[in-house]
Amino acid sequence: RSRHRFLEEIAVISKIRHPSVTTVLGVVMPRSRDPMLVTEYMELGSLGNLLLNKQVTLTGEQLYNIFVSVIQGMRFLHDAKPPIL
Repeated sequence: RSRHRFLEEIAVISKIRHPSVTTVLGVVMPRSRDPMLVTEYMELGSLGNLLLNKQVTLTGEQLYNIFVSVIQGMRFLHDAKPPIL
């Protein structure tokens, strides 16, 4: 049952297209491990990893642009009919 629900959610999120939302390309479901999402390639890794990376210094302008992009992505997901968030 939970596997079916998971696959239904993947079917929904894999159709989402927005420049501020990471594209989900598919899923890998090995029998011996947890499912893994396949996403578009992100050169600097995830946003969380980027923000926690002590070797990367982000300027105020870069942080502002990241925040604006996050807000745009969240608004897109929230405004979808039906809302995704």
